[in-house]
Amino acid sequence: MTLCSNRPEGFGPSSHLYPHILTSCFIDTILVPLPTWTYFSNVLILLVVFTRRTTQRKSSYDSAYRTNLSPSRTHRILTILYSMLLVAEVLMLTIENARLGVAKLGVGLLPFTYFGILLVGCMHFSDGLMDRVRGWRWANVGFWMGLVVANVIKVVEEAKEREKGVRRARYPVSDQMTDVGVMLGLFAVSLGLEISLKTET
Repeated sequence: MTLCSNRPEGFGPSSHLYPHILTSCFIDTILVPLPTWTYFSNVLILLVVFTRRTTQRKSSYDSAYRTNLSPSRTHRILTILYSMLLVAEVLMLTIENARLGVAKLGVGLLPFTYFGILLVGCMHFSDGLMDRVRGWRWANVGFWMGLVVANVIKVVEEAKEREKGVRRARYPVSDQMTDVGVMLGLFAVSLGLEISLKTET
């Protein structure tokens, strides 16, 4: 499969070379991108079905209220940290994609995670498109939670591959475990921050 070239275990989901292991191609093509697809669907539903319909008068009042409202110092610090995490996640995802490309293993559909992170950032910093979309914060929480679960599974399956003696010359399994582990930590912190910022609003 061109999305996952030079991966002898095939697409999967189960590897025919290593019993009881999900294939890396299935994980990179289906499992890891799944939170992004789900998030896009959730946001689309929220936009179409649950968009707040406010009058011009109420919208103007809310806009003036938001302008005069000064966020707390804690909120500002958490927002800055949130921004830094988004940048770090993009960089780590780029490192993994680049190393997979150099090793000629294919990147699957991992790049779709970029779009998920971008949309999460847009929803976060636009306050759910200026507070017109109900439940956007819960959608963000669900996205981060999905990425945490998917990457936990990915690390576990890579650990199984390492135990089976899988060898890669240009991108060793242990190196990818480190990269994915770092991203997992970043996603987990983003999830915690999303929940913390939700409780402040």
